[in-house]
Amino acid sequence: MNLEYLPQPSLALARIGEHFLKDMQYFGRLRSMGPLSLEKLTPYGHKSVFIVDFFTLLQTQGGLRLSRDEDIPFYYNLKDWASVTAPAGYCGRDGEVTPSALAMSLFEGWDLRTTGSFHARLFKAALWRVKEHGLRSALGLMFDLYQAGFSGRPELYEVAELLLSGRCSASSDDDMVRRFLNGFPPDVARWHALIPSTDWIRPTRDGDEWVSLLLEQAATAIQRVRESPDFDEWWVRQMQLHGLLLTVSMLVKRFGGTGRLSLPWKTRLAQWEEIEADAFSFIGLAMTPGLPLPTWEMRANSIQGLAKTYRPDETGNGVSSRSA
Repeated sequence: MNLEYLPQPSLALARIGEHFLKDMQYFGRLRSMGPLSLEKLTPYGHKSVFIVDFFTLLQTQGGLRLSRDEDIPFYYNLKDWASVTAPAGYCGRDGEVTPSALAMSLFEGWDLRTTGSFHARLFKAALWRVKEHGLRSALGLMFDLYQAGFSGRPELYEVAELLLSGRCSASSDDDMVRRFLNGFPPDVARWHALIPSTDWIRPTRDGDEWVSLLLEQAATAIQRVRESPDFDEWWVRQMQLHGLLLTVSMLVKRFGGTGRLSLPWKTRLAQWEEIEADAFSFIGLAMTPGLPLPTWEMRANSIQGLAKTYRPDETGNGVSSRSA
C-alpha cells in the first residue's frame, strides 16, 4: 500500500493498513475449510468495520491505495464499489480497487457465507471471468479467492462444479456465458443483479478435457506451500491445502473418474491423498484448544528417538530386527 499525500513519517500508517488487510485475510483463510457460522464471525465483524473505516479515512485524507504489485484476487461488494470497476479479477490487473472496497468485499462475503447464500456471488464473479478471459482463468480465480480468504471450500466446490457442468453442456466458453445470462445485459454496472439461468444444463460426466485444469491447480497449490516465505504462512497454506486437494479430488471423480487418468496423474493423485491427510492433521492441531503445537525441537527429538531405535548397532542389526 502507498500513501500519496501525507509526509514521510506518516507512511507508517500504510504499514498498519497492510497489517490490517493481512489480518482480515488470515481470518478468512483460517475459516475457509468449512461452513462459517454467525457465532464465529460476530466477534471479528466489529474489527472488520473498524478496518473499513480506517481505510476510508486514509484514502480520503492521505491518498491510500493498493500498490500495483499487490496482485490480490477480488470480487465485488454492494456497499463500496465503483460502477466502472470489474466485478471480479485481480488488483492491479483488472482495474483499481480501493483498500476499503477490498476489505468490504471480504466482510460481505463472510456474512453471506453465514446465511448459505454466498455461492451466488462467487458464481457471478466466476462467470464474469469466463466472459472476459475464459474458463481456465475463471477456475484459477476461484482457487485463488479460496487461498486468499475470500471464500470457503464448500462454495469453491459448488461454483467449480456448476461452471464445469455448464461448460460440458455448451459448445464453447462464449456459448456457456450466453446461456447463463439468458438475455441479461452483460455490462459491468448491472452484473451484481444477474440471476443466472441453469435449467439448460444437462447431467453429464464427460469432462475429461477439463480435469487437467483441476490437477494443475492442485499441483500449483502444493508448490505454493513448499515456497512459503515463513513458518506462519506455511502453516496456513498447509491447512488450506486439505480443502483444496479434497475439492480437486471430488471434481476429478465427478467429471472424469480416476480410471481414465494417465499414469503420471494417477501416481500424483495417490500421493496427494497422503498430503491431504497430513494437511487435515494441521487443521486438528489449530482447532483444538490446549493441544501442544509442534516445534522444531520436538520434531528433532522425535527423529533422534527413531534413529536410536532403528540405527544398526555394532553387530549390524537394528533394534527392530532383534525384537522381531
